[in-house]
Amino acid sequence: MKPESQRFLTPSSRNDRRRRKQVGRRRLALIVALIVVAAAVFIWAIVPWAWRHPEAFRWLIPSTWPGAAQAGAAAAKLWRIHWQRSPERTAVALRRVARARVRAFFGLSA
Repeated sequence: MKPESQRFLTPSSRNDRRRRKQVGRRRLALIVALIVVAAAVFIWAIVPWAWRHPEAFRWLIPSTWPGAAQAGAAAAKLWRIHWQRSPERTAVALRRVARARVRAFFGLSA
């Protein structure tokens, strides 16, 4: 005996159900293919970048933390002194320096 869901189905409605399953499988295959291609492109792009920036993630190494903290504190002190002298020019200078550092980090010309 047929299951209840298929008891009153005509042949054409069974074919519609099969087509919907096929379309769903094709969509799933397309999505998986796009994810694989996106991952491959990401890896293709990150490897040369990591090669040019061998110490880009040095902050993950605990032995570099004291030096980074000292350098950060010294830079913050200089920016604070600069801000006390002229707040307007400090914002402009900070924007310029930050933009140059970000562009240099990503390998873009400053």
